Amino acid sequence: MPLIYSWLEPGQSSMALIEIGQPSGFFTDLVGVVSEPPYKRVELASKKVVLYFDEVMLNYTYLFVLFNHISYALILYKLLFYKAIIAIMYIQ
Repeated sequence: MPLIYSWLEPGQSSMALIEIGQPSGFFTDLVGVVSEPPYKRVELASKKVVLYFDEVMLNYTYLFVLFNHISYALILYKLLFYKAIIAIMYIQ
């Protein structure tokens, strides 16, 4: 999910946070959170991602958050589970 934001007042802000709602049926991939300038801290709250910044400036800033569908997580889980079973069978 790409986002563009900027500070609308003269100068720059002090510390700021951005809350992004998580779509239903999706989960957040924290590795997929990219912003320029970089965020100071990221948290996962109930159904949202919270990003903290030292400041927000007048120029436009770009942010990208990757949300994956739950079915994607289930597929990965099943693949890892079956790989583990095969590895155990191979060892025995």
